[in-house]
Amino acid sequence: MTRRTCPASLDTLKISVPPAVKLAAAIRARPALDPDIIAAEIFEDLQAALAQFAEIANDLRR
Repeated sequence: MTRRTCPASLDTLKISVPPAVKLAAAIRARPALDPDIIAAEIFEDLQAALAQFAEIANDLRR
């Protein structure tokens, strides 16, 4: 069986958790969080992940 190695960029793919979500988990409480701020942070993280996936796709095409 041949083992395929992943491009280095797959090893470094990271999805972050918005700070507000980390804070809520850390204090195990349901603080009054602004949904617009949480949504904006998630959107930024998803944009960063999309850029990483695009880079991986480019690496795979080489």
